[in-house]
Amino acid sequence: MIVVKRMVYDTIRSLTHRVPCVIIVGPNQIGKTTALQHTGRSSLAFTLANNWHYERIHKAPEAFLSRCYKPVTIDEAQRSPKLLASLSKLAKYASRTPGLVLASSCITPSLLTQVAEHSSSLAVVDLGGLLLSEVWRRPCSKLCDIIAHGDIKRLRHLKVTYTEEELLLSCLTGSYPEPVLNRLDRAFCSRWHLARLQAYVNEDINHLFPQIDRARFSHTIRALAKASGSTFHPESLDVSSNKTPLPEHLEHIALLEGTGMWRTVPDISVEDSPTTTLRSGWFRDSGLLCHVLRIRSESELRSHGHFAHIWRSFVCEELLKGFSDRLLQVRATSCWEKADGADLVLHTSSEKVAVAIEASQTTRTQKRVADALGDFVRAHTCGYGILMSMGRRVRKLGTGIFEIPAGCL
Repeated sequence: MIVVKRMVYDTIRSLTHRVPCVIIVGPNQIGKTTALQHTGRSSLAFTLANNWHYERIHKAPEAFLSRCYKPVTIDEAQRSPKLLASLSKLAKYASRTPGLVLASSCITPSLLTQVAEHSSSLAVVDLGGLLLSEVWRRPCSKLCDIIAHGDIKRLRHLKVTYTEEELLLSCLTGSYPEPVLNRLDRAFCSRWHLARLQAYVNEDINHLFPQIDRARFSHTIRALAKASGSTFHPESLDVSSNKTPLPEHLEHIALLEGTGMWRTVPDISVEDSPTTTLRSGWFRDSGLLCHVLRIRSESELRSHGHFAHIWRSFVCEELLKGFSDRLLQVRATSCWEKADGADLVLHTSSEKVAVAIEASQTTRTQKRVADALGDFVRAHTCGYGILMSMGRRVRKLGTGIFEIPAGCL
């Protein structure tokens, strides 16, 4: 049995000693309930999936919280919007001690308008999927720490930890605990992702947003799978005669992002083009993405027409998970100009780092990508650029341009 999300568990425990309320957010089946059980400091456990608990808390959440005399855990908190609103007001109770409430919600901060201010009484932890180090039970990579702290000299000390076969299997399986534990059983993984997707659309979305047309929402998911890891116009997603209006597509994308399924990356210069409808993003779990695209094996993945985009989705999400799990303050943007040479721009406290991701192993292709990345670094005054490749060792490709194998993630 693998140790699940050990780094995030440490983060949650530290937060419970500093703020009155911690909300763990992320999609269902990602391990939020397990996180509550591993990090909660109280035997007072509630779940709003239980009708009696729901009635007791939802009716008067502020009154319930005011009577809490010891730490409590509340699972499925998204079922009560009133409770979420009350949790952000805990600071008004002067006698509140750290770690009073530890709650979980499948609605992420982008939809938590009630707690958007992130008052000093509240911390939100985004529980993403398993890191590669947790999947394969190997030491954590230092890549994210090096980028966040600007210690560029340490890049050359990075070691390739994962083989190409291991990376492809992780990309195919995804980062949800259940498929990871059964990653060699392809039939099980296929059934699990099918059941997970059906439950997400027919139960989670239907319960949280009953006004949504689920058939059109499912169509958006299938269309987005082909656009994951690329820049696209939402109105171009439709491939059927039954067109979904653009506002509805944008609403669907917002709901997918708000429930932890999709990650939208803003443009590096979005303030210069506020009216554009261009989007750049990806499915946060590559296993679910491969399932929607009906990819069943590593060979099918490698030969798939959208492999470059799937691989970009996988690598980008692994990078950003590494920062968020360590609570490193790094912001990511993209670039909507096709001629540019970076897939991702990482904004640290001191500089910008351009990242290009290339699945091809041919020398000519890598040189072309490295040259374009160098032009991007100079044009956007980045500190340096990183080419994430399928290579086997760290190399310096030019002034301020480094090749880092994806096996160093």
